Amino acid sequence: MKLTAIGLFALAIISCTNNVGEPPLCNLPDQVLYFTDVYPIIDRTCAIPTCHVNGSEHGNFKNADEVKKVADNGRLEFMIVTKQMPAGITKGPSFLTDCEINKITKWIKNGASIN
Repeated sequence: MKLTAIGLFALAIISCTNNVGEPPLCNLPDQVLYFTDVYPIIDRTCAIPTCHVNGSEHGNFKNADEVKKVADNGRLEFMIVTKQMPAGITKGPSFLTDCEINKITKWIKNGASIN
């Protein structure tokens, strides 16, 4: 019995350590779509209460046209690439993954169309 418990414990440690340091897979599509790829990231990390919602001086990111405006003027890309947003003081996630940054920047570089 004791040997079985030690064996299970060792197996648990080995299975956990095999994945340490491996980045999650990033599925970067050929064409990044706003509502399929970008909006879910924006909605989860930016358009949250006390941040980029209706009435915010920095834009309402629930509105696709306002996201496009900051994408077109370069502000969105600058803020996410320099990791100034999302802000760590919010109740949402305090960072974007490299995959999320790559999806948003690819969308911007391809014209930031709302599709």
